[in-house]
Amino acid sequence: MKLSPKKRAFLAGALLLACTGFLCRILGFFYRIYLSRTIGAEGLGLYNMVHPVFGICFALCAGSIQTAVSQCVAANMKKGRTIFLSGAAAALSISVFLAVLIWRSADLLAARILMEERCAPLLPYIALSIPCSAVHACINGYYYGMQKTKVPAFSQVAEQLVRMGTVFLIADIMTGRGMTLTVQLAVIGHLAGEAASCLFTLLAICL
Repeated sequence: MKLSPKKRAFLAGALLLACTGFLCRILGFFYRIYLSRTIGAEGLGLYNMVHPVFGICFALCAGSIQTAVSQCVAANMKKGRTIFLSGAAAALSISVFLAVLIWRSADLLAARILMEERCAPLLPYIALSIPCSAVHACINGYYYGMQKTKVPAFSQVAEQLVRMGTVFLIADIMTGRGMTLTVQLAVIGHLAGEAASCLFTLLAICL
């Protein structure tokens, strides 16, 4: 059966996303093993406590907006840029508000919500990563709507590779200096990955 160019593009994009998603899962699997051996089970547990804060904030500021941008762009590609800019402005505004809220309320969130005061120094890193995630989510939504999946796919790989590379590099430097590896290593890696994905997608849409 002969497929139309539109269907072939759709299938190629779906295959590319599936392959890059699988690759990121494999890399993430070994990354988790590495973290458990460097920061220990306790450190990994603290990281798993603060990461849901990021997930909730992402859902509030970017998750639904990304879907809306994708659907609206797909329905009207001629106004794709305008739709993207509107969605990105809304997502960025909400994300900045949430980031400031988490940054200023880190001690309260750690003590009253997470019930673990040691999470307080980790929350500012999470806060900084929220605007980055909002921006690249909206850009990815734009490219999904345009049925161009290369940028979203490669941004996932870039995010994972930069996250791992940052953690490996910092861990190597700290180990060489005889410093103790802590859970901050993981949240710094998370921030670096989100920033890299944001920068990659920004360069893709601007150039």
